[in-house]
Amino acid sequence: MKDNQQINLTEKEQKEPISSLIEKAEKGDVDAQFNLGLRYYKGLDVAENKKEAFKWYLKAAEGGELEAQFFVASMYCEGLGVEEDDYKGFEWALKAAEAGFAQAQNQVAFMYYNGIGTYKDKDEGLTWYFKAAKNGDLDAQFNLGILYSVGYVIEEDKEEAFKWYLKAAQGGHADAQYTVAICYETEDGVEQNEEEAFKWYLKAAENGHVDAQYTVGSMYDSGKNVPQNYEEAFKWYLKAAEQGHETSQYNVGLMYDSGEGVAQNDDEALKWLLEAAENGHEEAQDFIDSMYEDVE
Repeated sequence: MKDNQQINLTEKEQKEPISSLIEKAEKGDVDAQFNLGLRYYKGLDVAENKKEAFKWYLKAAEGGELEAQFFVASMYCEGLGVEEDDYKGFEWALKAAEAGFAQAQNQVAFMYYNGIGTYKDKDEGLTWYFKAAKNGDLDAQFNLGILYSVGYVIEEDKEEAFKWYLKAAQGGHADAQYTVAICYETEDGVEQNEEEAFKWYLKAAENGHVDAQYTVGSMYDSGKNVPQNYEEAFKWYLKAAEQGHETSQYNVGLMYDSGEGVAQNDDEALKWLLEAAENGHEEAQDFIDSMYEDVE
């Protein structure tokens, strides 16, 4: 599972000395226990220590803090700061889920659906996906879109799939934004609309989605559904290349080599072509081979 602990401390919490937080936590202050767990987990004003983080999250969880219960569940499932135990992970996720915590509801759905920490029950998993999705969890909304799209455990319904993809996309879910773009481009569950497709590719790209960044780059490069712009193409190829996208690395290398969309630079061209080649891009490997043959 991904790192779910994307929580921002308030300015007041960030400024509170760690010694003061420890004192409050040791006296049973649940909020302090939770924030101390977060400090240890993230290494904020204290050395990162997952074991200490788990200890304080568990105390807060036992005190009824729903987010702490969810974090305890995730750490049990990942074996972070505690011995991995999917069954205990499920117990804590279910506790938070039954209390209405949306992320925990999505986690319970995933665990039922895949038989992790509990018996496999896809129908029960689907029930929890619906609860989480209606409760605003973006991952659950995206997951429901997938289930409707493939027609697994639920009757295939492309329009319903698109509805859930769009909900998640509007909430800022990068994978959903990319999927919505594909749906608009390929007329999958929605009427084809190239303008909307580009809009959602761009949103996903701005949200860090590497395939979307490459797609936006290629659209600017070819002038597909958008005015051709090599500078914009290079910008988006470079963003994807920096995330390890091999075809983008190859394209960045070619653009540095030709001076198209960016100032010509042999050193940068070689650097990116080598990176693409090392990542298995065959055309980059052939290009590098031809360069060395020319030198010989």
